Amino acid sequence: MGLYTFITMFVANANMWGMIAAPFAIRKWGKKKVLIVTNAINAACLALLYPIVQAQSPKMILYMAFVLFGNYLMTSFGVILTPAVNADIRDYQQYITGERIDGMFAAVGLIGTIITAATSGIVPSVYKSLGINADVLKARTSEILIAAGERASQLDRNAQGILTNPYDTLYLPDIFQDVFVVIVILSVVGAIMNVIPYFFYDMTELRQRAIVKVLQLRAMFEDFGNGLLNDKDIVSTIDMIEFSKKMYNQEPKDIAALKAAKKKAANSAEKKLAKRAIKEARIYNDDIEISKLVMQELNKFSTPEWQFKLEEAKKLNAAGLDGLTADSFEHLQEVLADAKAMPKTSKMEKEERSASITSAKNRIYSKKTIEEKYDGKIEEFDATIFEALFDREDENLAARTALEEKISVAKSNMKESKSAGDKAYFEEQKKLIEDYKTQIAELKKAKVKNDAEIKKATDENSVYNRLAKPYIDAKNLVAQAENYTHYEEIKGMYDEAKERYEAQLREEEEAAKALAAEQKAVKEKMKEEKAAKKADKKSKK
Repeated sequence: MGLYTFITMFVANANMWGMIAAPFAIRKWGKKKVLIVTNAINAACLALLYPIVQAQSPKMILYMAFVLFGNYLMTSFGVILTPAVNADIRDYQQYITGERIDGMFAAVGLIGTIITAATSGIVPSVYKSLGINADVLKARTSEILIAAGERASQLDRNAQGILTNPYDTLYLPDIFQDVFVVIVILSVVGAIMNVIPYFFYDMTELRQRAIVKVLQLRAMFEDFGNGLLNDKDIVSTIDMIEFSKKMYNQEPKDIAALKAAKKKAANSAEKKLAKRAIKEARIYNDDIEISKLVMQELNKFSTPEWQFKLEEAKKLNAAGLDGLTADSFEHLQEVLADAKAMPKTSKMEKEERSASITSAKNRIYSKKTIEEKYDGKIEEFDATIFEALFDREDENLAARTALEEKISVAKSNMKESKSAGDKAYFEEQKKLIEDYKTQIAELKKAKVKNDAEIKKATDENSVYNRLAKPYIDAKNLVAQAENYTHYEEIKGMYDEAKERYEAQLREEEEAAKALAAEQKAVKEKMKEEKAAKKADKKSKK
């Protein structure tokens, strides 16, 4: 039992080391490589269980402990990797579509829950077919008791002495071997299936960092268009753009030459300098690649592809919602064919082509649906309706909360009046509670009605956004192109914004120092008071 306790602690401790090592591994090799390697090693660890158990070594439990330690260690990397990959996917989704749809990821997660629920019945079915069932338990009870040996008295039985736990059939060597083989096979297959998708995951750490910079750039221009720019965003984004302007045309440094120089280093000092030079060169080269994507975004409306998109967007924006059905299906099919004919030799070209195809398909879908279901015309949805509905919802909740508090007070009054023998007051409070409950019931009915109206408005808004998406996207693209022309104007705000931002930072720093000093003074005062009380108590003794 002592050895088993130690092994349990040893195996469970692997989780800690995996979570500690994950950030360092990600920083060195990237999420994709770490995901593939950890899942592959996990599959290998699970496969090792079979020969270990088949060998029936006296030290089998120790070998299994090391294998399970590896299994737990590799699995624990996922605790860090999964949220990190999900965050990258969200950023990429926003980069490609211009929308942040975090809420949809919860809906997508439900698919996994359904699949898990559907497949969770497979293992019990396999167990049952391999002999872990009541029939085998009953038919081979005597064999099980003999195989259990000293543990036989600990097995669960009913009043008639019949074994009740089907898993006791695992004491039978033939059933145990069959079940164990199947468990190992299923585990290995599951681990391999888990690693396959990551071979198609093409988001690198460098590209993710570049995407975040692009999103920062877009946010600054959007805030400018909406009149919401703040000093911090102006300073940080302008600094990033100006740095990108200097870097994107620079020649990358030769890492191979620097590595060769490191090998030729005569002493440890020279090797240290060479190692630092390699690190700085990698950062330099990364900055060049990130700057290329930033400048590509900043100058995109000067390229022929984006100029064509912008002209199409301007036409649709000017036509309004009626423009969704103005073009013929033949013309839209030509637009789709042109999108499919776009080049796809590079990552960026593939993304542009995919976005153009999706846009063309959205226009075809909108035209077809509007003409078939809405007589060829849709009206813009008035989103201000939600303000009244949500205000009504808040008022309803506040009213119900107030009534619940009144009921609580009335109940307390009833209790006091009953103790005092004041029957009239008791009945008065009882009647008040009934009135309050009636009001709450009416408010709940109103809530149900309001919830139905919110759902109806939400559905109508979803339908509108889906059908009007080509128009909405065109409107956003025209606004973005207009905002991008104001870069020099925003840059002109930089000096004053930086001055205000630095002043704000100084104020915050001073406030933090003042707070720290105040907290220190309070602690010192409390310490002095405690010492004084202690001295006073001692003197009295």
